[in-house]
Amino acid sequence: MNKTLISLIIPVYNAGPWLAPCLASVTAQTHPAWECILVDDGSTDQSPAACDEAAAADSRFRVIHQANAGPAAARQTGLEAARGEWLCFVDGDDWLPPEYLTRLLALAREREATVAACAMCRFTGERPTPAPDAPAVTLTGDGIRAALLQQAQGMNWGLCSKLYHRSLFEGFRFPTQVRHNEDLLANWQLLARCERAAATQWPGYGYRQVDTSASHRLPGPAQLADHLAVADAILADAAGTGLESAAWAFHYEKLLFIDSMVLRQPASPDFAPLHSDVRRRLRVGLGRALTCRGLAAWLKAAGLLTLCARPLYRALCRRCLPGGV
Repeated sequence: MNKTLISLIIPVYNAGPWLAPCLASVTAQTHPAWECILVDDGSTDQSPAACDEAAAADSRFRVIHQANAGPAAARQTGLEAARGEWLCFVDGDDWLPPEYLTRLLALAREREATVAACAMCRFTGERPTPAPDAPAVTLTGDGIRAALLQQAQGMNWGLCSKLYHRSLFEGFRFPTQVRHNEDLLANWQLLARCERAAATQWPGYGYRQVDTSASHRLPGPAQLADHLAVADAILADAAGTGLESAAWAFHYEKLLFIDSMVLRQPASPDFAPLHSDVRRRLRVGLGRALTCRGLAAWLKAAGLLTLCARPLYRALCRRCLPGGV
């Protein structure tokens, strides 16, 4: 029996009816040695009671109640309470297949890695359909964070869908200066400490699609400002390193994302300062973008359209992108 303790950390904020199936999927894990820290981040629905009920029924669940402080602060609370050799992050409305922990731990050990990552399976309803197997790759050095920025080979931006060795968190604190896209910034910082990672395209993490969740609402100015702050931080950190080119391409793509998010919503003066700054940066960087190998052709076309044919591009954003008006 594998007795390696894995700590699952679940920030919980108004998870509603999806918390119970999430916790049931944790209980069903085939890896026998786990603990689950539920951090109730000031929920106002029935989530606090559901957390307490889970802990009363199974001592492997522990609950911490705190005032709402955001997902990064909730993960920090969970990190400080965790006792496992390996750490795993899960969102309270998602779902794990029974073999999830077993497979990621086996992958990490097989590749002698301190991070094991898999792809996500987006789903609605009770649970995703069983995922087919997929090959794994070993990433080292700058290749780890390059894959992160490109969301390649199973290395997506999220903290979920990964298993981390405890040693990576020595002296680490989750970035609480932003509330949106904070998981990408945390991954960028954590993976700088990782010399060897393993990743697979196996879509083992069930990522529930809920229309009312924060990730499915069109972001407002504060959220988009956080996205820009994270992209700026990554670009500044990568300056003068082997990751500078990949970080620049990622940053330009993020500018295009923010621009499209503003264009697909009704005009509002609240967006004006941020949008003006983003469009200035898009204009300044267009020449480099058009020759950048790290940018896909459709992103280069988007850059040209938004700067040279803005009414057409706005119409395309509103007609073709989710949440357009």
